Amino acid sequence: MKNFLAPNIKTLRRKKELSQGELAVVLDITRNKIASYERGNSEPRLSILLSFAEYFRVSVDDLLSQDLSDEEVLIKSRKAFLQSSSDANTPLQIDGETQISLKNEEAIQEFVRKNQQIDKMLQGYKAFLEIRQAKTAVKNTEPPLLSAHNLLSVLEYLLKTNKELISSLAKTQ
Repeated sequence: MKNFLAPNIKTLRRKKELSQGELAVVLDITRNKIASYERGNSEPRLSILLSFAEYFRVSVDDLLSQDLSDEEVLIKSRKAFLQSSSDANTPLQIDGETQISLKNEEAIQEFVRKNQQIDKMLQGYKAFLEIRQAKTAVKNTEPPLLSAHNLLSVLEYLLKTNKELISSLAKTQ
């Protein structure tokens, strides 16, 4: 039986548009380990193999024995994984409160991830403006930060709308 582990790791990583370093961070291993696994120079410990399978949503057996570069094989593998997985009916975790379960779970997770990044940037920008505004209040020489506040309002509205969309998707499942 041919071992497909090395090409499958590379294929699945690329399908998620991740660098070796990004995947290494997700799995809490080094980039060099990912490169070594992809070249077939070494094989991961069982715990890492399980992490790969869980992250890519395929069984360990399929990760090792199936050519997952074939889209039909990959889809079949992911369906089997979700059906056999103990968390097959567990919705996706978005934050501490909201969960959703959709067929295109990768796209939803990416949407949620980007929304969370926007939220973090917004919070950082708010903190920056508060510090700047405190300094401005003391000097009172700079123009008001009205345009910055308008931008914040628009971003807050966008985030609120995105969160409502996520919530409504969670309710329809």
